[in-house]
Formats: sequence, C-alpha cells, structure tokens
Amino acid sequence: MHRLVLAGLMSICFAHSALAQELSVPKSPILVIDDRRLFVESDFGKRAVAVIEARGRALELENERIVAELEAEETAITNQRESLTVEQFRELAQDFDRKVIQIRRDRDAENRELNQQIDVQEQRFWRAAEPVMNEIMREAEAAVILDRRSVVLWVRAIDITDVAIARINSAIDEEAMIPSE
Repeated sequence: MHRLVLAGLMSICFAHSALAQELSVPKSPILVIDDRRLFVESDFGKRAVAVIEARGRALELENERIVAELEAEETAITNQRESLTVEQFRELAQDFDRKVIQIRRDRDAENRELNQQIDVQEQRFWRAAEPVMNEIMREAEAAVILDRRSVVLWVRAIDITDVAIARINSAIDEEAMIPSE
C-alpha cells in the first residue's frame, strides 16, 4: 500500500516538476516565440478577438439588413417603371445608385475600421506585455527574441511562447484587458 502511495506521490511530483520545467525560461542568448499565438492565446488577446468578432457579426447583420432594404427599394422602383416617365424613372434610378454607392463607401469604411481595431488591440497588448517580455529576456540572459516565422530552424527549448502566455496572463490586470472602443 505504501508503495502505491509513494509511487503516486512520485508521479505527481514528477509531473509537477516537468510542468514547472516546461514553463521555465531557458538560458539562451536567443529566444523564440510565436507572436501570433502569444496574442490570440493570451487572456488579453482572447478578449480583444471576442469583442472584435462580436462587432464583426453585428456589422454583418447590419449589412444583411441594409441589403434587404436596398433590394426591396430596387424592386419598388422597378415596379413603378411603367407608371413613370422615362425622366422620372431615370431620376429615381440615379438617386438609388448614388445611395447605394454612398452606403457601400460607408460600409467599406466601417469594415476597414474594424480591421484596424485588431491592429490597435495588438499594439495595446504588446505595450502591456513588454515588461514581461523584458523580464523573460533578463532571466534567460537573452539578447534577442525572434518570431518563429522568421527562424528556419531552432531547438524547441528556446521557444518561450507558453511561458510568456502564462506570465502575461498573470501580469496584465483586468482593466488593461478590456478592449477600448
């Protein structure tokens, strides 16, 4: 019985030790991260992406509503064609075209703004994460952290993405994680 308990405790200690070792910072002048994964898997990134995706879904729903309204308006103009003079119909059609062009411009601007929001949130993330990344560099005695997409070959031990995610999640306060409008 004692052997089973001892074996169980040893396996727990080994697992804990392996996890702690896995999340430790290696001593290396060069470290590697997956900066994309660092952002999207961090609590900050998850919140930012969720907010932006929600805004994107709302924009899509609004676009669908606008398209339906425009289709109905176009059908109404087409149905009036027989009761209007050529000049009246042309004026209605031109007004409709101008309206569609303006709506398209407005929607494109909103889509661009939404796409820029992810860049803004990534910049906020990196500003908040910088002290943590600097601490990891000091601890590793590293001179540089490279994004793994710019490295051809590396030893897995110098990839600090998991460590950085865990530490950033611990270090960044809740208010900093709330994406700004």
